[in-house]
Amino acid sequence: MATVKIVINKIRQSKNREGAESGAMPVKWLLHWKNISNLDKKMAEDILSEMLKSIERMYAVKEGPWKNTLSFFHPNLKDLKKPTVCASECLGLSLYEDPEKFFFVLFPPKLVVEVDSNYSLLMNHLGSYKKGNFIHFEGTRYRCGDFRLRLGFASSVSLRIKAVFMEIEYLPISSIKTAEPIMEGFISLLKLLMSQTGIPGNFVCHDPKYAEFELPDQYSSMHTALQYSYLMTQLI
Repeated sequence: MATVKIVINKIRQSKNREGAESGAMPVKWLLHWKNISNLDKKMAEDILSEMLKSIERMYAVKEGPWKNTLSFFHPNLKDLKKPTVCASECLGLSLYEDPEKFFFVLFPPKLVVEVDSNYSLLMNHLGSYKKGNFIHFEGTRYRCGDFRLRLGFASSVSLRIKAVFMEIEYLPISSIKTAEPIMEGFISLLKLLMSQTGIPGNFVCHDPKYAEFELPDQYSSMHTALQYSYLMTQLI
């Protein structure tokens, strides 16, 4: 337990330096389709099919497959009478575009941690956390002008589809604040196209309140990890 506390404190102290070294990346927004009824496989496939038709009307070009995996960790409290220095909950995420890194979202404290991909194995070895549920986010990448879109299913270990989602990346801009009106305009167009399909439900965008996790305006993979963690808390 003490080892985990030391590591987290060191990461917190050097977080600003690490952020500067890692560099900014294009802003991403994560959305999922909120249905008015329980989502089954056929409905999920119908929603995704209409999403694909909608972006094809915007002349999107298929690029290839992709996949992210998000795991849920619980503190391994061997003695409940003793105080613990571990975060009460911990979400771990591996990203398709950054396979050498692993990201932990801790709450509390509200903190996003970027570590080497082997760190999850060390956590298991130390016994500080035990792995619980996990969600696979899997689908296809598309390019639509200055936007890159990732569409697909979020599914559980039993391969049950939990959600239909879309990740929108605006390639020219790394500032979250600057990109906001552009993203909102693009999503408004998507909503308009989807409203013409007759599919029940609507897009829901997740606002993880980056400032509460001390994340800057310049977008990074840590921001992506936080968005996925917020979505997962609604799916498990």
